[in-house]
Amino acid sequence: MSRQTLTAVNPANDQVLGEHDMLDDAQLAEKLDQARAGYAEFRHLPLADRRQRLTTLADLIDQHQREMAEIIAHEMGKPFHQGIAETQISSAIVRFYADNLESLLKPQPRQVEGAQKAEIVHDPMGAVLGVMPWNYPLYQVVRFAAPNLAGGNVCLLKHASNVPGCAKYITKLFHDAGFKEGTFTWLPIGSDKVEGIVHDPLVCGVTLTGSEEAGRAVAKIAGDAIKPS
Repeated sequence: MSRQTLTAVNPANDQVLGEHDMLDDAQLAEKLDQARAGYAEFRHLPLADRRQRLTTLADLIDQHQREMAEIIAHEMGKPFHQGIAETQISSAIVRFYADNLESLLKPQPRQVEGAQKAEIVHDPMGAVLGVMPWNYPLYQVVRFAAPNLAGGNVCLLKHASNVPGCAKYITKLFHDAGFKEGTFTWLPIGSDKVEGIVHDPLVCGVTLTGSEEAGRAVAKIAGDAIKPS
């Protein structure tokens, strides 16, 4: 059986930019097992270490603005200056969570009748699956990944099928910042694999940006699995 691929095509001239192998079922299961192991370790990482990795990620996005904007322009047609702007807001988001991580995760006392002590705590829960769109290929990923990594969850990325080069480069930035495979994991798969991932016990939540049809489909799956979406 021939390997299925994700193909990146320049929308300006229909030039094929590259093909990226999709995961088969065995490879997908291996990626999920890596995420299980990654979560078991990452959830215990001290806040100072999470903050340092987020700061490094923000720095790397700033340092590689041009490369990221060029890939965005070639794969989905966004003008270069708009791609630069997308990298800038993305690094600002990551830096916000790095700078405010401790205060955001600090327990919040509550007054509860009959209780000697009550507070809201923010504990990691598992893996969050991000089903991301093509039109903001970096910003939308950062928007879901930064707060979840700050909180000790790990991230699974199912990116739009037409921007695999963006997904690959974004993953490299996260890995170079210290969020290794199993902590931030790109899943080059088709939409038909999403339901099985949502039902995996490791996955504690799903976030999707896309069409109303896709949103309804994922929300139904997540709802059936009793998971937030």
